[in-house]
Amino acid sequence: MEIIGFIFLIVALLAGLVSIGCWIYNIVVAFQHNEVLLGILSICGIVGLIIGWVKVNEWGHRQAMTWWTIAIVVGIVCNVIGGLMLPSSYSP
Repeated sequence: MEIIGFIFLIVALLAGLVSIGCWIYNIVVAFQHNEVLLGILSICGIVGLIIGWVKVNEWGHRQAMTWWTIAIVVGIVCNVIGGLMLPSSYSP
């Protein structure tokens, strides 16, 4: 059971790396479209996700936004499942 929990946490780590890559790409795309204020606001992750989806058709980066959203959902799910499967570090 501990091995499976560890695997879930590894998948969550990989999803986090994908999420960081898409986040940085979203900021770069904002600056490439001369949207300096939106680029700066996108530094805050959740704001960047919202701005990215609002501007997805204008900026033409739907695939990156889809991967980013999937990575966030997979990361949250795998962190919760992996955390519940690992034993606690203390015993009462």
